[in-house]
Amino acid sequence: NYITFKNVKNYVDVECTHDLAISHFTSKDFGDAYMFLNWADREDENTVVATFKDCKKIKVYGGVGFDGTPKTLEVNEKGEVTFTLAYGEGVFIEPVK
Repeated sequence: NYITFKNVKNYVDVECTHDLAISHFTSKDFGDAYMFLNWADREDENTVVATFKDCKKIKVYGGVGFDGTPKTLEVNEKGEVTFTLAYGEGVFIEPVK
């Protein structure tokens, strides 16, 4: 387990191919959200398998080619979702029920 947050609603765990920085945000109006940042050496892509609970999909804001509209990714039956981050790339993730 890379990091453990206290009192989070959706984040469970993460596995990745390189170093990853994760931040947790919370809002009374919008709930929990997370920032994932590829902290790998130059040129390295980072494949991330994040595990969430109590949500069926996530909205991903940011990343290469972001045009202001979040990308929606389905969470599998284990609560996992897989995505790749380029070197230095970061995304803001909002769990959706």
